[in-house]
Amino acid sequence: MLDHVPAVKEARDHDRLMLGTIDSWLMYKFSARTVHVTDETNASRTFLMDLHRRQWSENLCQKLNIPLSSLPAIHPNSHHFCSINTNEHHILDKLGHHTPILGSIGDQQAALFGNMCFSKGEVKCTYGTGCFILVNVGEHVVFSTHNLIATVGYRLRDGPTMYALEGSIGGAGACIEWMQRNLSFYHHPHEMETISRTVPNSDGVVFVPAFGGLLAPYWDPHARGTILGMTYKTTKAHILRAALYSIAKQVSDILSCMHGDAHVPLVYLKVDGGLSHNRVLMEMQSDELGVKVHVPHMAETTALGAALCAGLYCGVWKSLEDIKAIAEKQLKFDVIKPTEISPAVRQKRNEEWKRAVEKANWAKL
Repeated sequence: MLDHVPAVKEARDHDRLMLGTIDSWLMYKFSARTVHVTDETNASRTFLMDLHRRQWSENLCQKLNIPLSSLPAIHPNSHHFCSINTNEHHILDKLGHHTPILGSIGDQQAALFGNMCFSKGEVKCTYGTGCFILVNVGEHVVFSTHNLIATVGYRLRDGPTMYALEGSIGGAGACIEWMQRNLSFYHHPHEMETISRTVPNSDGVVFVPAFGGLLAPYWDPHARGTILGMTYKTTKAHILRAALYSIAKQVSDILSCMHGDAHVPLVYLKVDGGLSHNRVLMEMQSDELGVKVHVPHMAETTALGAALCAGLYCGVWKSLEDIKAIAEKQLKFDVIKPTEISPAVRQKRNEEWKRAVEKANWAKL
């Protein structure tokens, strides 16, 4: 836009340019166009923020010809960002008063916080259209050597910044929806679990859901959706199980990379998102990882994370320990326990998966 949109170039040349993420635009509008702010998590995802200093990188902005003055001020996730002062669409009339915005946090970091991953080594996975796995790595940045992304996890007011590593998967819920919409394998999501349970396993079928390439940790744009190992005995139940297992396997691969980077053991996995309610998938995930999976009854963990940031600022909760104590009493979750799998079976599955991923790289052949 700086190079090809005249209005943007003119605004930059006259020091009127304002750049930001969706949160900064929303707060600009809510504040009646008086505030230009963002938070550390959203700023870190622009790749323009110095993760150590938690301020915009002068070096990167200079290389990209982005004026520092055009970028929003960066604040902790618990902060009085602005108050809602606009009456556009009668929002102020409906609220009744100038409501302060006291919490702002990126969606995946909000899920990390909403899942109470306050300690180093705690991990959450959101199973939605894609899968998004974040691990709390503590107060120091960990730059991945296993193809993951370093990011800010959260920072509360005057507290230390907690960092995270993130890995993302493209083909999760989107793959399951494709089988419903394009192949008519089932009509309602709850049928998928019933059909999957009609067979004990995938009978050798391996599904790589790389419809638009593979994301972390493979980063292969040339991979394409691939189903291997089918025979005349293969049914849609086998293919459904293979698709569900492919999600669990990709999550497992990312968690293995996180262990290699952060050197913290996985004790259990906290999950959220629509697909986390698929019991077959959660059982596969627990078996694949060999640890317990915690499935919350409260579905809106991302919204909870943002609410916790605001509540900590204004004193609804006094500390993270206060939040944990209340959560233990009020928030319920199911625990999925792993079944015993022999090392030989686990090794065979890993080898089949790796071979399938290699075979999926054929978009340019």
